[in-house]
Amino acid sequence: MRAVSQSEQPGLSTCKRWVKQFKNQFSKQGDALCARVNEFARLVDFKGFWKNCLNQISLSQAMLLCNQAGVSIP
Repeated sequence: MRAVSQSEQPGLSTCKRWVKQFKNQFSKQGDALCARVNEFARLVDFKGFWKNCLNQISLSQAMLLCNQAGVSIP
């Protein structure tokens, strides 16, 4: 099982589902992250926000901050 999970990448439908969930939760996640990192507040569109965010912190760090703020993680 471990070998398969390490060799296989997420499928296109999985990635599309993740992006859809990120877009649906963007206002909550964006607000939570902007409350922690003021610099993120400068970008209000989905793509620009996440590009800036992920250039500065990892996705796992961003999701941890959201979780700590009480925002559900997809």
